[in-house]
Amino acid sequence: MRCGFATYFQPGQAVEHWITEYWVPVHEEWVRSDAEILGAQS
Repeated sequence: MRCGFATYFQPGQAVEHWITEYWVPVHEEWVRSDAEILGAQS
């Protein structure tokens, strides 16, 4: 889990934001998953 402040949800405001990262051994890399972005309606 990572926590920070995102400015891309509400322009002019820094909103607390959490993301998840997980390790993929086959590719030897961390993959970032952002549930708020994945579930966003456009």
